[in-house]
Amino acid sequence: MLIIAIILYSAVELAPEPSWESADTDYCTGGILADIDADGDLDLVTGNGNDMARNPNKVYYNADDMLEETASWVSDNLACHGHISLGDIDADGDLDLCAAGFAYHSGWVSDPTVVYKNDDGRYTQNPVWSGADELHVFSCDWGDADADGDLDLALAAGNDYIDLKQKVVIFENLGGNLSSEPMWESADEEYNMDVCWADVDSDGDIDLAVAGYINRLYICEEGTLNTQPSWKCADSNATIQIAFADFEKDGDLDMLTASNNQFGANRPGESRVRIYRNNDGELTTTPYWESKLWSNQSCVAWGDVDGDGDLDIAAGGWWEPLSVYENKNGSFDADPNWTWTPGSGSSLVCEQVIWAEVNNDNWTMETEDFGFLESGDVVYPSVMPILDVVEVKIGGSAATTADYLWNPASSWIQINKPGGVEVTYRYSKYPDLLVTNWNAPTGNFLFLNEAGDTNVIAENPSQGFPDVRLEKTVYRQGEKVLLLTEQELQIKEVALYDITGRRIRASIQHLSSNGFELETSELIRGIYMLQVKTQQGQVNFKLQVM
Repeated sequence: MLIIAIILYSAVELAPEPSWESADTDYCTGGILADIDADGDLDLVTGNGNDMARNPNKVYYNADDMLEETASWVSDNLACHGHISLGDIDADGDLDLCAAGFAYHSGWVSDPTVVYKNDDGRYTQNPVWSGADELHVFSCDWGDADADGDLDLALAAGNDYIDLKQKVVIFENLGGNLSSEPMWESADEEYNMDVCWADVDSDGDIDLAVAGYINRLYICEEGTLNTQPSWKCADSNATIQIAFADFEKDGDLDMLTASNNQFGANRPGESRVRIYRNNDGELTTTPYWESKLWSNQSCVAWGDVDGDGDLDIAAGGWWEPLSVYENKNGSFDADPNWTWTPGSGSSLVCEQVIWAEVNNDNWTMETEDFGFLESGDVVYPSVMPILDVVEVKIGGSAATTADYLWNPASSWIQINKPGGVEVTYRYSKYPDLLVTNWNAPTGNFLFLNEAGDTNVIAENPSQGFPDVRLEKTVYRQGEKVLLLTEQELQIKEVALYDITGRRIRASIQHLSSNGFELETSELIRGIYMLQVKTQQGQVNFKLQVM
């Protein structure tokens, strides 16, 4: 499909046209980019249907540095799915999927929220758990509500279209499966649209934030989540989505919101993107910053688009542009610094904006020392979003998958046993931007980030000298990387680099004049560049270690 873009140029170096569009024609709502199949790159998981049709949920796998256009995992069940959340609910080391169950607008019959287990990189075709049919749930989020070391499920329920206020509910994780009845309910009812676990009061455990006409915060105190909100915003603006991050680097989490005005005079409010600042563990009740006036803003996300070390904002709305607001020393312009709208013949109804790394050209790996932590403590890495937790060490030893929890959408990590903690994680120095699109038959869109560091080693297949190749390009830890040539090759030097261009130690054994082996047992999972200098020339190979 040819897309003609209307774009506002700025210092933000996102591509002016989409680099990818999905071919499927779903009413797409939820979306997260995460490594579902443990091959080192990020796949796109979507929740589909919303209020328009009973659609399946899908996974678009990443192959050869780009997402497939047609999803190769499609759930067997059909429903009006809303937003999604990923988390390792059974401590087996992979990310399981929850898709919120909303309601079909014809008769407003609700569909259940569902959970799929991850089985060797593919989700079960049908749900392993279904929630209560009477709940109209638009958003869900995994978090440890009872401080027992596993992920419970929070649901934002309610339906503004039929004047149905409902409670926020949490289902308990019981040995990797969810309870049939809620373990916790909020004392109040609302048209709840989003729910997000975050350590807002900086006490080391996660609290529960909820979006609605009145945004609220339920504080966790000594392992118990209050049923009454401890904080409410002073304004009423039909918030659709919230996100938390420390945009001003003062040590606490600020709240970002997207508010919608679809009901107009019937339920008055202004559609804007807003920041509620956190002052020493307490959110301001009125906004610290507001965007220009929109009509139907619906989604927001924090991410450092320009690689300058502070967090920028991506946002979007229904039949409104995809937008980016640049962080300028802790302040933002009311107008976005970059926008994109499809041209004639296509429509954009933004549902989820996602900062991530798709084409594998800007990965950065960090190891961060968090010092001594108690069991149950929640920490946030100094950058966000983190896109992959490579390794966690507690007390100097590698942690098991049961020793920690993490949420790929919110970037928090919970440690489940005491000790000194080091976390190795990956993020994108210059993240790409993806938006899910409710407006079938137009697809979801990806914009690659055209900024980049000059020290990244690029792949360049051999030309002009004897054929040289790797036996394969994807290896499991412990397998030997074997280089093969058809003729005698005079090797001068062999070096291994991570995806950021940083040279790393590697055990390389020369076997003969036409090949060698590289030991991978000490390499962590990720993407690497193997540089081979020969008398005839130089060639670089990209390889993945799983």
